[in-house]
Amino acid sequence: MRRSMLAMALVAGTIMLGLVAEAGIAADFSPTIEFTLGDNKANTNSTFRTVVKQDAGEEELASVELRVPAGFSLATDQQLTNGERLGGGTIVIAAGACPAAAAPGTVPVNIIERDRSAGEIASGVQAVYVVDLEPVTTIDLKVTGSAQEGWTLAGNIPSNPATCPPFTFDATFEQRAADSQTPILVNPTLGGTYKFSALFKGVGGSEVNLEQNVEIQGAGGGGGGGGETITGDDNTAKKKKKCKKIKKKKKRKRCLRRLRG
Repeated sequence: MRRSMLAMALVAGTIMLGLVAEAGIAADFSPTIEFTLGDNKANTNSTFRTVVKQDAGEEELASVELRVPAGFSLATDQQLTNGERLGGGTIVIAAGACPAAAAPGTVPVNIIERDRSAGEIASGVQAVYVVDLEPVTTIDLKVTGSAQEGWTLAGNIPSNPATCPPFTFDATFEQRAADSQTPILVNPTLGGTYKFSALFKGVGGSEVNLEQNVEIQGAGGGGGGGGETITGDDNTAKKKKKCKKIKKKKKRKRCLRRLRG
């Protein structure tokens, strides 16, 4: 009887050790992101660079949400021409027999505009920015929100069995769209500290939320780290107040109209 109980205990212990070992080698999930404006001055049409990185062995990305704070203006579908280029860059990613025999390869990135479908319009999508990384994958970033509320650029990332981390994605939205010459991103009219963020989800269910403060230089906050944090309703109220102080009627109306998006 004792031998039987001892054998059962050894088996149970072996199973538990196996489970612990398996849990210990679970894939890490720690993507990083860096936002950079080409020009931090208030009310300026700036380039917008995004660098995303993952290390080898990490859980692969399933989706991403980029959040641009209230005050910034983004180009919407009605202002853009279907298929026009908005920016580009590169992705350096492991490719081949993933992960053991993968080797780094460089793939060009093109960001283009796509007209919204009827369903996307009905669901409140303001624009679709297509991030073309072929032959790796293609991501439709669906843009929702407004300059008053802030923006979300959300997209699912189709998997590709021939690619895996590590990777470095480095792409920039240009100042203006290639064909229509529409400004793609315009900084807030008031200086201050603005919080950008990103939510990454992994194929295994992991989630990471990252935040980064960006300083805008100009009246209102001064930028350079000394400005106030301006978000949501506070920012909208201050911008309305500034518009109403404009003496010329046409300019005042134009300012308020732009504020409404």
